[in-house]
Amino acid sequence: MKTDKPKVEETIGKFGRTGRMIFGILFLGITILVFMVSSDNPLVDIISSASVFVGITMIYFLIHRALESNLVSVNPLGGAILANGIVGIIMGYGYFFQILPVFIGSTAYVGITLLIASYKKFPGCEVMSLPAVMTNKHTSLPCLVFTPIDNLEKKS
Repeated sequence: MKTDKPKVEETIGKFGRTGRMIFGILFLGITILVFMVSSDNPLVDIISSASVFVGITMIYFLIHRALESNLVSVNPLGGAILANGIVGIIMGYGYFFQILPVFIGSTAYVGITLLIASYKKFPGCEVMSLPAVMTNKHTSLPCLVFTPIDNLEKKS
């Protein structure tokens, strides 16, 4: 029986995989800590944070589909800014304006996608790992942090 697994031309090395795992755990730890310390109404905050998480997932899913269908193409710098910028702006907005669900939802998205990227050995930016799992096809965007590590590991 044939299973449709994502076809990834390259995988990440030990440092890239370990780094993604460590940062994923840290981001999820921050998410849980902030929620436990700051939440006044846990049920509302969980639902609101889950909505933000789903919204971010949909944004990256649409980017994934656009890249997959070749509707858009991005250069490495533009791709890195796109990949990191969207969730970074949302996370920063939640943090600086003290909107707990926005911060928690975006931080949880980054943590979960880092762990998925580590587990699946996806190169590039972690934000594309959840859409890759959803569609069974990985489309990579470069990452400001992990792409240089992936490139160094490829060379060695």
